[in-house]
Amino acid sequence: MNKITNIWKTTCSLIFFTILCPISVYAADSLRSVYDIEIPTGEVRTRFNIIEPERTPLIDFPLKEINERNFSSVRIREDGFIPRLLIVEEYNDNILFEAENKLSDIFTVISPGFNYLKRTNRSQLELDYSFESTLYPDQSEFTQAFESHNLLFSSSHRVDNNNLISFTNSFYSFLDRTNQIIPSGSKRSRIYENYLDVFISHKLSDTLKLLSGYNLTLNTFDDRSISNTIRHDGKLSVSAQLSKRDVTDLQYVFRYVKFDDQSDTIGSQNSPSGIIHLLSLKNTHDFSETLSLVTKMGVAQVTHPFSKFEFIANLLLSLSIKDTTFEIGYDRDVSSIGGFDTLLQSDTLFGSLNTALMNKVYGKASINLSRFQQLSGAGLEVRMLEPNLALEYKFSKNIQFRLSYRYLLQHINLSDISINSNKLNFGIVLNY
Repeated sequence: MNKITNIWKTTCSLIFFTILCPISVYAADSLRSVYDIEIPTGEVRTRFNIIEPERTPLIDFPLKEINERNFSSVRIREDGFIPRLLIVEEYNDNILFEAENKLSDIFTVISPGFNYLKRTNRSQLELDYSFESTLYPDQSEFTQAFESHNLLFSSSHRVDNNNLISFTNSFYSFLDRTNQIIPSGSKRSRIYENYLDVFISHKLSDTLKLLSGYNLTLNTFDDRSISNTIRHDGKLSVSAQLSKRDVTDLQYVFRYVKFDDQSDTIGSQNSPSGIIHLLSLKNTHDFSETLSLVTKMGVAQVTHPFSKFEFIANLLLSLSIKDTTFEIGYDRDVSSIGGFDTLLQSDTLFGSLNTALMNKVYGKASINLSRFQQLSGAGLEVRMLEPNLALEYKFSKNIQFRLSYRYLLQHINLSDISINSNKLNFGIVLNY
């Protein structure tokens, strides 16, 4: 525990790195009855590793996402239908993500996919799909023809000079190979994630905009011992251009979270839920064309199943220097993550560095440090540290090579067990 605490304090003093973080949790079955809370274990994914439409870099690098084997971000952005093929060799020193008796292997990933893009003066439509097949030479029981599916559909249309509407839907399904995600002990379970976003912008004047949107996030599990999570966000904000360098947004969010108990036990139909009201004020200040600071402060009021006020915030400093972009930030929110049937407060310190190292060679480094705390009840707390490194060589328009490394360290207070894993990937992406 002291190790995690020291890492937290040390990283808080740095101003070098950024986020998009999956989080891992480990707990025993007995904790469920003692603390009356569903505690899935293993690598539980959160909203931080979902690419949100508003989080776009200052420079459009070929390398944007280095989480796991996600190579969809390196697709060619050209109109028309473009198929691609990804081949990866991965080393993982803790396939089952266990604290002891670690199982390692070098395995092959083959991922075909395609991208369709159509753009006009007022509209854009994009469809992207890929699936992964895995081949384990030493652990053949993990070999899978369809390890995961990844589907993205997005469209936007500018109705006129004052009105814009956009729609995004991403679907991700994967067969979790860790031994911890299912408390009952099942080694493999399919997990489904769906993120839907509708955004509408109406220009009231040259300096004033009315923004509205709706987000739906679904986390569902094949294993019926884990509760599904459904989150609805309704958003309404006013954006004012106060000066050439300042934009201020006043935003209200109504958040409804439902935890769907899949078990067949008595009373399982009475699924718990949470209602949260969030009010925040955000200011974006451009110090120059290459340096900007986003500051967001607000309050979250939980009205169900209990009453509580929490402070929320978001800080993001972005810097662009020639072929390099740098981001550092902090995020505090009240929400939920897939598999937990309780509301959580999250604190995340993050940073990232994207750079063009030389001709056709790009690099990225990132680090995420997160803490999730239960708002009421047993006092569940999860801490996670995740540094990432990646190199990409764009050999030609249609051929790209990539080398990436990911380290993950997590600790959950109720079990007082720390688990870590190292992953090293080398892959090639072929676009046709």
